Amino acid sequence: MSSELKVGIFLVAMVGLAVTFTVFTTPSLHRKGAYAVTFPRVARLKAGDPVTYNGVKVGQVSDVLAVLAKDGSPAVQVVFSVENLVKTKVLVDRQTAYRISQGVLGGAELAILAKTGVPITPEALTEARGTEPAGIDETIQTVKEVIDENRGEIKAAVTSIRTGADNLGSMSAEIRDTVHENREQLKTTVRNVGDAAGSINQVVLENREGFKAAVDNFGAMAKGISTLVEENREAIKTAFANFGKAGTNVADAAKTIDNVVKENRDDLKKAMDGLAKLGARLDKIGENLEIITTQIAQGKGTIGKLVMEDTLHRKTEEVLDRANERLDEVKPFTRGLSELKIIVGLTGGSNTRRGSSQGGALIRIEPKPWKFYQAGVSYRTADADRETVNDDPDRFNIDIDLLFGWRFFHDDDAQRYKLSVAGGLISSQIGGLARWHISDDWSFTMMARQKSNTRQVNDRRYEQGDVLYRATFEWRVWERVYLVAGADDLEHPGPWFGLTGELLDTDIRNLATAGSLGK
Repeated sequence: MSSELKVGIFLVAMVGLAVTFTVFTTPSLHRKGAYAVTFPRVARLKAGDPVTYNGVKVGQVSDVLAVLAKDGSPAVQVVFSVENLVKTKVLVDRQTAYRISQGVLGGAELAILAKTGVPITPEALTEARGTEPAGIDETIQTVKEVIDENRGEIKAAVTSIRTGADNLGSMSAEIRDTVHENREQLKTTVRNVGDAAGSINQVVLENREGFKAAVDNFGAMAKGISTLVEENREAIKTAFANFGKAGTNVADAAKTIDNVVKENRDDLKKAMDGLAKLGARLDKIGENLEIITTQIAQGKGTIGKLVMEDTLHRKTEEVLDRANERLDEVKPFTRGLSELKIIVGLTGGSNTRRGSSQGGALIRIEPKPWKFYQAGVSYRTADADRETVNDDPDRFNIDIDLLFGWRFFHDDDAQRYKLSVAGGLISSQIGGLARWHISDDWSFTMMARQKSNTRQVNDRRYEQGDVLYRATFEWRVWERVYLVAGADDLEHPGPWFGLTGELLDTDIRNLATAGSLGK
């Protein structure tokens, strides 16, 4: 049997397997989860959207159903699943909040917010009720409705501002006129202050006897103070000693102030001259204020047009309408982007019996969780016991990988698909692979491709035989790092050991951000 026929039979078998799984297992992709929460309504939420617990993803929405509440009113039931690893850490009770959170560029998620509770169970959610969603598009629509409903009040407020500006202009003119009109009264007030001193002298003359009695009382008080001093002579002596020190300090401070005044005499003179000129400047400011407020009231200048005309209100409405239109236009695009994932990775391995090895880089694009495209380049060495010539520098000496893949058998609890099937180019040869996810950390992969047996024997990439079969187990030793072990070239089997590492698009963004901060 030729190698082309073997590879063809292998591809036909895999495509038939894929079609069979698609026809008979598609309903299983949308199995309902074990938990459900009822909402008055939802926005944008659909099957496949994430479920978060206090901001951390813990599950996935399985279905969104229209139901009737206990009182007969229309409602929406959101059915979801939670990963087995975190079920005991997701706590809920009567105070737990269930919300629909919407993204700025599309997409939604079921958000569970809790501070206390017991591990989640279907029974614990029997009375669970979610709150109505509030998205950006709904907020903009609400603002527009508020503007439409209060158009009259907004216009009245603008009119009030214009009236206030008119009153401000009139008030400044009235203040200035009042000062001019009451100049004589102000002079009279100053004269009255001088007359008050004469009045005080008259009061002293009229109450001479009273003041005399007060002086006698002061004499008695002085005698008492003398007795008090006699009794507390030592304490007072100490106090006066301290007062002496304080007086010395005050004298030193006065001397310092005098020196400062002498050193800054010119500056102090300038400051006094400035205060003298301040009155004239205040008069000038008052005149300018009157001119400005008059122009605003007449609708002149930028501020005057802003206050007196309806241009701002009209342009605000136009901006909100255009923003609404742009959001509607980008919704179909952002809906697809919310599910897109990009993964880059490095892989390498070696056949320890033959001494040959292979390494490469890949990029995998997943527009849907059940579909992916993978492209990459790889470089492989010859067997250790085979002599080869140097690569021709004028030829492309790197192998190409180009795969189209699908996934089947969705596991709601683990939030992943159990079977992945792909076909296309592997190391520049037609081939395919199938991977079965045994658990979160273990998977089994079977790969088959045509061998490069048409090259010269001394070519580094020459392979003896027709079809290369490789069976390996992958063990996740870290978050996205896998240790690979198995058998290579099953026609002449040898041990195969390798290592694979991957980065998600979110990891790439985080690394780019950290790199920019490091600079």
